[in-house]
Amino acid sequence: MVKVVIERRCKPGEEKRLEGLLKDLRASCMRQPTYVSGETLIDVYDPTHYVVVGTWTRLEGWQGWKECQERQELLQMVSACIEDDPIVHVYAAAGNGLGGFEMDEHFTSLISTD
Repeated sequence: MVKVVIERRCKPGEEKRLEGLLKDLRASCMRQPTYVSGETLIDVYDPTHYVVVGTWTRLEGWQGWKECQERQELLQMVSACIEDDPIVHVYAAAGNGLGGFEMDEHFTSLISTD
């Protein structure tokens, strides 16, 4: 499993538009086979500071999504709403490595119709 943490600073007055675009990004993520979940957080002391946390079963899943044309098109619209380039961090649980084969097998077994 990997966690992807993306920080963005919203331009004042663009909050609603940004939130809508972030929802569109998440909806698109949900169609990716290794995407597990995500959430968008807003700093309670600075409402222009947004943090998106996404969970992926495999690093390769995130990497593929990162380069996806659909994501790139949505990010073009997001860029008009934010102050600077986003800051992206990718994390894995300590001691678990970056592989995801076992997790992929686990999820496949949960949804198997056999």
